[in-house]
Amino acid sequence: MKFHGLNDPHPGVHFEAPRGFTTDAGDRIQGDLYRGQNGYLFTDATGARWWVMFSAHGSNGDAVSQRTGRIVACSEPDEDQTFDVRVLADDVHEDEAAEAFLKSPPASLEEAVSLAATLRKDEG
Repeated sequence: MKFHGLNDPHPGVHFEAPRGFTTDAGDRIQGDLYRGQNGYLFTDATGARWWVMFSAHGSNGDAVSQRTGRIVACSEPDEDQTFDVRVLADDVHEDEAAEAFLKSPPASLEEAVSLAATLRKDEG
């Protein structure tokens, strides 16, 4: 697991979990982390802590306003250094998602899930 930009708020913190360390079919997960009310980790109702991020589909060379991707939650690693990954919303625009998380920073994972649900193209 790698982090880039921890001390630079713009463009933000980039997270990478290499292939084989995630529970979603061994895919590599990477994305730009969202900051909540309590920092970059979002706690769920059970006390588990998660990073929430935007993970772009396709080319990273697209303009931010045109990039689509998914909002995913990635758990802190377990004892086997494996991450649990949950897709919170798919097919969302990066700029709309960033604006929503900046405007209304969630305080918990459950609030992040609710916010992500409002960003799905098929719902609005």
